[in-house]
Amino acid sequence: MGTWTVPGNFSDVRGKLTPQWWPRQNSQYGLFRTLRVTPYETLVDGEPISDINLSHINFDKTLTKIRFEVDKHADHVGGLTIFGKEFGNYPQDIEYKLYYSDM
Repeated sequence: MGTWTVPGNFSDVRGKLTPQWWPRQNSQYGLFRTLRVTPYETLVDGEPISDINLSHINFDKTLTKIRFEVDKHADHVGGLTIFGKEFGNYPQDIEYKLYYSDM
């Protein structure tokens, strides 16, 4: 869908929900973000990240995959931590909602 760069490694303080067994040197919390694909573009928190739009998605498939990755050619190659409801600062798992209308 696009590329978004996390603005840091959030390990300065322990996450509010992060369990004690989670190593201190690992990211402790993160940012709550919303990815949206519109008829015109893809956005993260309302900011455009690519020209990929709804016309690029095959809605005839019964399975849609979302993949998060660190590109091996990225400026800051490193890990990727995705927090759920018992880690970080937000008591919520990843939510995936698909709203579609051909109106």
